[in-house]
Amino acid sequence: MPSILDEVSAAGVPTQLLNWHYRSRDEALIAFSNHFYYGGSLVTFPSPDATGNAVKLHKIAGTYMRGTGRTNPDEARAIVQVIRKRLVDWLKLPEKDRPTLGVITFNAQQQSLILDLLDAERQANPAFEWFFSDDREEPLIVKNLENIQGDERDVMLFSITFGPDGAGKLAMNFGALNGDGGEKRLNVAVTRARAELHVFASISADQIDLTRTGARGVKDLKAFLDFAARGAIALSAQDKGSVGPVESPFEEAVQAALSAKGWELHSQIGVSGFRIDLGVRHPDHAGTWLVGVECDGARYHSSATARDRDRIRQAVLEGLGWSILRIWSTDWFRNPQATAERVDGLLREVLERDRQRRMAMAEIEATEVDSIGDAVLITPDMLPDDIAIETPIAPMKSNPVLSLPMHTQTPEMAAVVQFASVDLTAAQPEADEQRRHKLEPDRFFDEGYSATLAELVLQLVQTQGAMTEAALARSVSQLHGWQRTGGRIQARVATFHKLLDQQDENGTIFFWPKGGVVPRVPFTGLGGRSLREVSRTEIAWMEDQHSARISASVDPVLELSRLLGVARLSQDARSYLDHCRYWRAEGCATLP
Repeated sequence: MPSILDEVSAAGVPTQLLNWHYRSRDEALIAFSNHFYYGGSLVTFPSPDATGNAVKLHKIAGTYMRGTGRTNPDEARAIVQVIRKRLVDWLKLPEKDRPTLGVITFNAQQQSLILDLLDAERQANPAFEWFFSDDREEPLIVKNLENIQGDERDVMLFSITFGPDGAGKLAMNFGALNGDGGEKRLNVAVTRARAELHVFASISADQIDLTRTGARGVKDLKAFLDFAARGAIALSAQDKGSVGPVESPFEEAVQAALSAKGWELHSQIGVSGFRIDLGVRHPDHAGTWLVGVECDGARYHSSATARDRDRIRQAVLEGLGWSILRIWSTDWFRNPQATAERVDGLLREVLERDRQRRMAMAEIEATEVDSIGDAVLITPDMLPDDIAIETPIAPMKSNPVLSLPMHTQTPEMAAVVQFASVDLTAAQPEADEQRRHKLEPDRFFDEGYSATLAELVLQLVQTQGAMTEAALARSVSQLHGWQRTGGRIQARVATFHKLLDQQDENGTIFFWPKGGVVPRVPFTGLGGRSLREVSRTEIAWMEDQHSARISASVDPVLELSRLLGVARLSQDARSYLDHCRYWRAEGCATLP
């Protein structure tokens, strides 16, 4: 038996359900579990706060490091940034009024990464130690699904952790949720908060494809992400999948005709007590429906009134978020081929509108500042005095040698002067070995090593072009001979961000040399970066150089991806390049 409770229940000991729920100060915090695990039997109490912010989803453009650490650094940094903001605000309150806080992760690796990042924050802000003290009844905690049982806090931050990997592929493996009883662990995780639950996710509900897994825990995670995004309306709109065969030869003929045109259809889709005759899967998002197709079959004619058949039924379905297309049997029997063509055209129109809507929503989400999770970079307010830069960096040359102001030439700068003459673009093994000999991994966290790290950061960005925070930290780590870029290393590199220009590209920060965004650095290859780690300024430069070739191609985006060196053009990569080309066409790129 998985638990003592199951053992006792199986032994026939009488049980009694405790159905009054007191922990959650807002019904939204228990609504999901009450619906999915307790059959709606829990007695909960309404909150006087009607803002609807008790459960909030924060979408993070994160990457799951599958096979190389099993962490999601972007989610971890976003969570730590939120914690820092909250703790700074709470320190202004009397001790007795300060809320309690906790973090839940999906695995131990993500838990360790967040703890490492929090250690850096505690060193930078000694006043934070009050929240972590073991003397407190409820100190700040960071736990994973396996050991969060029994804990509760006022504010809980939940890192979903799993998401697309570096190649944009999303595996349907969610750790403990895929095993037996995974749904119980999810139930525990989402019911630990008394006042606020903030969910940080790099995936959305429609990215989870239930045809690739039968685990109930994964199915419930999909439903929970939908609930976190849409609220209580998502509970009554849960997709129950195909719950039976078609009801008539008419529906069977419609399904066969539309399937022949490339659409994926399922019959008898159950939603909130209704059954939609045919559901058409979204071709871009395997876990969601594009439209529902209603045929005037047996159930339609058995309805007592036209009002029941048409107005009420369709209004309820559309209120739950469905788009409904109706096919009349008279039209089909007169000319099935023409009717199928018409419906196929309508489906393509709906698909195109949906794609435009999603792109517009992505633009809005990228430009809006989230009041709690807007920044994901950990950048200290102050830099060490010995690395102040007073002059802008000179334009890039073929083998750049950087220089710092004379007043920064401390004894620690001896290694910098030696290092600055090394060409970072050299690919020979002996050059890599020589470079490592000039760096001192053992001194990485010493203050006296700051000048060397500052010079290294400046030279990397000068030679390799725009870099994201993750790419910059990864490069610094690898040059020191480390294969893993942990939280402490990332926090250390983040202290030098003020030496660089920052450019926000659709929510992703790219670092450039001071005054170096224009003229931009020519694109020199992916160099181990994922496509989303390439600045769209570089992509625009590449398109400028090959505009005739790209314009003449049948598929301009595919041609551009080949020029960039992309081995496989995934849907995510195509979407990113489409956005970059739109950005350039609108005149956002400053051409040299």
